[in-house]
Amino acid sequence: MALGSSAPEILLSIIEIINNKFEPGELGPGTIVGSAAFNLQIITGICIYCIPTGESRRIKEINVFACTSFFAVFAYIWLYLVIEVITPNVVELWEAIITFLLFPLIVLIAFAADKNFWRKQMEIDGDWNQMQDVFAKGKTGSEEDVRHIIEMGKKQLKDPKEAADIATAEMLRRTHHSKAWY
Repeated sequence: MALGSSAPEILLSIIEIINNKFEPGELGPGTIVGSAAFNLQIITGICIYCIPTGESRRIKEINVFACTSFFAVFAYIWLYLVIEVITPNVVELWEAIITFLLFPLIVLIAFAADKNFWRKQMEIDGDWNQMQDVFAKGKTGSEEDVRHIIEMGKKQLKDPKEAADIATAEMLRRTHHSKAWY
């Protein structure tokens, strides 16, 4: 969404640079940075506004969120360093190449974070099917069901927190959600 809404500014900047014989113009960097900041605020605001009154949302998997948050802040710091500190008012070719290569880097790191590359993988065998059977019965998400799944998880995983996480994830998967959930 953010890339699509920033595409006009990016194209205007490219056209301006080409027309100025590859010299930066007045329009370029400020427009892109301002547009990105505006889009970030508007997209965040709309997402918050869409949550129905009385409901709340939490970020369950923090890995990708932390990765993108770090790179969002780092992007502004890098931009400041390039334009004001390293080579004031000039963007050298090597700076442009590094900036360009940061995008695939963030994609790879975010993908690895999403796949829990740095975290121990949890292995669950046949007991997972038994845990799901508890929820398949008519009483999805009762306290008794949750306790039963946690006990089964303790036997299998040796960690009550992981068992509770599995029970919670399964309850959330099975319950009806509003449009804002997705």
